[in-house]
Amino acid sequence: MTTSITRLRASTAALLLVAALVLGWAAGAAAQDLPNNLGRVQDRAWLLTAESKQALKKAAVEGPLHYYILTIASLDGREPDAYATAVYNAWGLEARDVLIVIAETERRIELNFANAELQAAIDQLPDDYDRDGDRSESGITEVVDRHFIPHAREGDFAAASLALMDAVNTIGGALAEPAATEAAAAPPVPDAREDGQKAASEAAPAERETMNIPAVWAGFKAKIAAFLGWLGRTILKVLAGWLVLWLGYRLLRGLYYKRRLAALQGKLRAQMAELAQALDGVSPLTELSKGLTAGQARQTKQALAELLIEAEARSRELGELRIFILRMGALQQARTTYAEATEQLAARGAELLRAAADLRDAEQLIGPLLAELAETVAAARRLLEALAARLDSPLAQPSREVERFAAALERIKAKAVFDPVQALTGGANAKTEAAALIARLEELEQYRIRAEAYPQQAELAIRTFTATIDRYYLHRIAVDPHAMIADSREAMERMQRALRAGNLSETAAQWREAESLLEQAVYLIERQAELRTRNRAAVETLELGGAQTQDRLTLLEDDLRRVARTYVREQWEPIERTYKNACAELERWRERLAESKSWTSDERQLFEQARDALEALTVTLGELADTLQDCTDAIARLDGRLETLTTRFREDTARCAGYLADADKERLLWRQRPQLERLHARIEQDNQTLETRLAIRPADLDQLEDLELRGHDRMNSFLDQLADLDVLRQEAIQALERINDAFRTAYRRARRYIASASSVKKQFRQLRQELVFAVDNGRYEETAALIRQIEELLEMLTEAYEAGEEQARQEAALRRQEAIARTQERAARAAERARIIEIRSHHHHHHSGGGWFSSGKRGASGGGGGFWSGRSSGSSRSSGSSTHSSGGSNWSGGSSGSSSSGGSSFGGGSSDKNSSGGSNW
Repeated sequence: MTTSITRLRASTAALLLVAALVLGWAAGAAAQDLPNNLGRVQDRAWLLTAESKQALKKAAVEGPLHYYILTIASLDGREPDAYATAVYNAWGLEARDVLIVIAETERRIELNFANAELQAAIDQLPDDYDRDGDRSESGITEVVDRHFIPHAREGDFAAASLALMDAVNTIGGALAEPAATEAAAAPPVPDAREDGQKAASEAAPAERETMNIPAVWAGFKAKIAAFLGWLGRTILKVLAGWLVLWLGYRLLRGLYYKRRLAALQGKLRAQMAELAQALDGVSPLTELSKGLTAGQARQTKQALAELLIEAEARSRELGELRIFILRMGALQQARTTYAEATEQLAARGAELLRAAADLRDAEQLIGPLLAELAETVAAARRLLEALAARLDSPLAQPSREVERFAAALERIKAKAVFDPVQALTGGANAKTEAAALIARLEELEQYRIRAEAYPQQAELAIRTFTATIDRYYLHRIAVDPHAMIADSREAMERMQRALRAGNLSETAAQWREAESLLEQAVYLIERQAELRTRNRAAVETLELGGAQTQDRLTLLEDDLRRVARTYVREQWEPIERTYKNACAELERWRERLAESKSWTSDERQLFEQARDALEALTVTLGELADTLQDCTDAIARLDGRLETLTTRFREDTARCAGYLADADKERLLWRQRPQLERLHARIEQDNQTLETRLAIRPADLDQLEDLELRGHDRMNSFLDQLADLDVLRQEAIQALERINDAFRTAYRRARRYIASASSVKKQFRQLRQELVFAVDNGRYEETAALIRQIEELLEMLTEAYEAGEEQARQEAALRRQEAIARTQERAARAAERARIIEIRSHHHHHHSGGGWFSSGKRGASGGGGGFWSGRSSGSSRSSGSSTHSSGGSNWSGGSSGSSSSGGSSFGGGSSDKNSSGGSNW
């Protein structure tokens, strides 16, 4: 099976190599590569500017059809129509896309598309669409000659392309364009010329069709050969590269697997050495030991031997493996299999090695363990004897535990003779129990020491709280520390009984109770002393705060007397009520403070109750302080209102006086207005009234504020009116300064366009005199109307000037248009005469059988020795079955005033899928 697969692979590779060689041979006739599609406008001949490229890109997608424009330096001998069709197909253009190819060296334009509807619309165009007198050209060539060639002759390819795109969009968007329009626009031609052209049009299509078919087939074969050559070279390169990479990869992969397998073999050998050493160490134990040790030794020896045999077999198999390039899969599978097997062997070997090590170590560890346990038993007996002697008690429970441990030790010694493994396990458990026994005996010794030190500890506690009671005179407190000391001594007696019985848990519980009662007795007395000290400090602080509050009440009383003299009662009565309530609250506060002081005295000694009361008094004192601060703030607000009112009144009075002084200085005639006079008199009266009432005590702030606010509003109104008058006056003065020059300029420019210039000048002088009179007599309201009349007069002059200038410009433009029309008419007549002469000359040469041919128009009976300035091939119309259309023209720059010299070509016939044609300019 492996041989068949190898042969199949070799045959496949050989076939691929042969195919690559055949395709490489077919590439002998390969043509140059086509340009890639890099955008809608590709200027490879540098015929367009950056601005024109942007314009072409925008216009290429605005119409119903989308355009691609390609300019190249030269066709390099390729057929224009075949090249354009190949580019169209290579770029993958669709039915809506139209390709325009411009060749600079050949001066050739190709229009290529694959749209049957567009071709049908072009076919419906008039026969002489480009008006050059030749009705035998194809529709595409007619369109190119009419819209592209004129701009191309001038070198403006951007305008030529735009005109061509606009024309094709128009034709494609309006399929039913009447042919009669173009026919009517054509100039009349004599009958003789029509007969000659008709003969030429009948002969030219057959000739062009005959000439174009071989060219199309040659281009098609060239493209097929180029494609096959490229495909062959590519396949050959890919196969060669793939083969080299494949061989190198397989070789490197095989070497990698071989190194990994060698590493696995080395690992197996190391494991085999460890297993052999462990087997040598376990073998003597199977003969010398008995019981569990002997059984474990035999099992371990058998497992080690089996594992060693398996490891040797794996190592031999690894050594026999070889590298085969075509069998990398088997090698990889073997590496994976042996790696897993090696890991399993390593895991099993590690377990067996640990078991063998435990068997070997059991013989060595059991002796020191038994000696350590014997020493532990001896230490426990010594500690038990010493503790029993000090307590004068046999300590029955600990003695039984020591004897039980000694018996267990003897059993372990007997088992260690023939079964060291099991003896080692029992010895480890016994070691743990021995450590716990020693810890319990040591803890009993600690409690014995604490019991001996308890009397001194109790005596120290009694001296401590007795000294505290005497120092702070705490003889009347409710706590009795001596009763707690008595309870602690009873707990201590119970602890000593439990200690002599060897009951560790009961001993610990009774000791904690006795010690806790001692600590509580001392703590409670110290707590009472601390409370008494804190209460005394709190009383001192509260007495000081009460004195400060009384001082603030005295100051507040003085302020209230002053406020009562300054303001009416309604404005300070709420402050007085608050003050009286604060005084009453302070008296009640003093009574509660005296009661709290009695609770912390030597007679009562209610320290905790006094503490709570003093804390409440502290909060009440703070609230009293806040209340007094509110009263002080209320008085300050009354004084602030009076001060603010007085200050604003003085500022308003000074501001009004300053405004009036400025008005008099600027000669602002405001006193001639009765309304302002009355308002000013009312302001003076309000100021006097407010001045009088500010001096009256007690003052009513509400009335004063209302009066000041009304006066403030009247004063602002008065000052605003003065400011408005001043604005009108300033505007009038500024208008007087500028209207003279403005009128003089406008009058000088417009007087030739108006009939009554003198009346306008007289009207301006009258208005100016009235404006001066209004300013001098303080009639500022009238100045605005006069200024508007003068501005309207200036606007009228400006409009008259602009209208006259516009009329003059229109007349001049009309004269220029008439001159241009006359010039164009003369040029058209000259061009018509030149065209008729050219048509006559063409008709003469067509019937002569030799000589000159116009570009792209070869007569049916013409000789072969003529000169053809532009190459053209193809048919005149599409038969309707072609699916791809291409047409173009050549433009020549040597003719003077003649029409396009290129013929057209558009392939027809039902058997050809690609139709093409072209013209030269």
